[in-house]
Amino acid sequence: MSSLDHEHKPHFLLGKFTLHVLSLFSATFGNEKLTVDNFSLALFEFGVCFTFNLDGTHRLQVRSPGATHGLEVILDVEQWNYYHQDSLPSRISAGFQLQAFDSKTSTPQVNDYGIAVGPGTKTRVGVTVHETHNIPPPHGKCGTKKLKYHDGYKVSLCQLECKTDFLVAACNCRAPYMAGPDRECNPLEIVCMNNAMEDFNSKATAACPCPRPCDVVTYATTVSQAKFPSDFYSKFLAETLTERRNISLTAAYFSNSMCLINIFFNELSRQTNTQQEAYGFYSLLCDIGGSLGMWIGGSILTLCEVLDIIGYSIYKGRSS
Repeated sequence: MSSLDHEHKPHFLLGKFTLHVLSLFSATFGNEKLTVDNFSLALFEFGVCFTFNLDGTHRLQVRSPGATHGLEVILDVEQWNYYHQDSLPSRISAGFQLQAFDSKTSTPQVNDYGIAVGPGTKTRVGVTVHETHNIPPPHGKCGTKKLKYHDGYKVSLCQLECKTDFLVAACNCRAPYMAGPDRECNPLEIVCMNNAMEDFNSKATAACPCPRPCDVVTYATTVSQAKFPSDFYSKFLAETLTERRNISLTAAYFSNSMCLINIFFNELSRQTNTQQEAYGFYSLLCDIGGSLGMWIGGSILTLCEVLDIIGYSIYKGRSS
């Protein structure tokens, strides 16, 4: 996930969230063991997210495709920390949501496009990179625009700025994950904020002039799941933690609270789609040139034949 401007980070909120050792039960990338320091924290519309291989950090490289060369994490959902909120329907389920995205051309939209991972499951996510090059005007409709609160251009950031302006106009404040000079909404203004969000999603979304970018990188995913951990492994984990870490947990706890996520590339190549004009100026010149050549050639040949007939007629007449 992409980083946020530090001036706009709500430090009082982000400071309350950490990815501690108990939540991150295990993490590996290929043959390399990871720690919580390999993951970065950021705040988005969905909530607090943890990102891996974020721009600006020591980025790990994938050497080969396949599950054994990807990222594998075992997480504890810690359901005792859950609470219900009407504005967040995702709170009725337990687990995690994940999304693969390119931080240069998009921002995560986990609430809409995230892959749900529930406790008691092993989820394998195979990723294939798709690169799209759209054609600019006059033949295409891709483009860009200057954003007020962000550098560069992304459709999701453009839509977020539209939502920010709508919320500020309705409630005179912005959500913590939004950028801008206006103040953040306080707890007493949450009702106004939620109502404004619903109005925006139902009425004002189409009014945002956000052209699609000319160059886009997306990640197509294939997902498969299995039960995790197995009954035998649950008992093994319970016994091992009791002996080594002095933590008393039952086998049922691991079955109800743990999940394994394995993310990897299906292939290291990219699938590229490039738009081209159906009938360009060069094609027009070629067609005109070909047609002119044919007609001019035909005309000269006809003229020669006419002259030949005239000459033959004159010669024949003199011979007679």
